[in-house]
Amino acid sequence: MNPTPDEKASEEAHKVGVQAGVVEPTMGEKVKGTMENVGEKAKEKAHQAGVKLGVTEPTMGEKVSDAAHKAGVKMGVAEPTTGEKIKGTMDNIGEMTKEKARIETKEEARIRAQQLGAMGVEDTPVVQQPLE
Repeated sequence: MNPTPDEKASEEAHKVGVQAGVVEPTMGEKVKGTMENVGEKAKEKAHQAGVKLGVTEPTMGEKVSDAAHKAGVKMGVAEPTTGEKIKGTMDNIGEMTKEKARIETKEEARIRAQQLGAMGVEDTPVVQQPLE
């Protein structure tokens, strides 16, 4: 059955009213809207997973949002995410481990130099004579 012009006008008025928020949607419209939202959310989650895995490029909006977030964190007006906090902690642990290894290596070299000095090895460098 084809709707009459009056029915078409009534449907259009109803749609406009729903979009403006002055008319309640019908149960069918609510269910349809919910299903569309579920589909959109599933697409969005799949896209986010693809970006994290590196198989999908982030959208321009995501790039701008990430840049704004990073700038906010640097300026201290935004909180870092849990992932950013963990990465920062791991970077700090890595730096501390490098520094500790450098200090231990330096200490080992000093001890070795003392041992060689006790064995009678002089601190002066050995100069080789050129072969003639």
